[in-house]
Amino acid sequence: MHDWPTVVHHAWHAEMEHARIQNFRWHDLRHTWASWHAQNDTDIHTLKDLGGWKTLQMPMRYAHLSVGHPAHAAGRVTNLTLRSEGQKKKKATEVA
Repeated sequence: MHDWPTVVHHAWHAEMEHARIQNFRWHDLRHTWASWHAQNDTDIHTLKDLGGWKTLQMPMRYAHLSVGHPAHAAGRVTNLTLRSEGQKKKKATEVA
């Protein structure tokens, strides 16, 4: 039977050496993954759940990468307001 953690560990290091990549850890991929989620506006609670973190402390480290999030969130209310205004105008023309 294989000791899979050992097999993966050796394969990982062999590939890093073959690619001449230094100072890179498997765990670095987790940080990249979380950063990409934050940059694409995955909400912080969803990121916490996806990453398996128990508290918001760790995913909050990536929250600053979500540069468009405040504008996107504000846009939801703006879109709702515009939709509501459009419905009012439509009703007003139907009545007239």
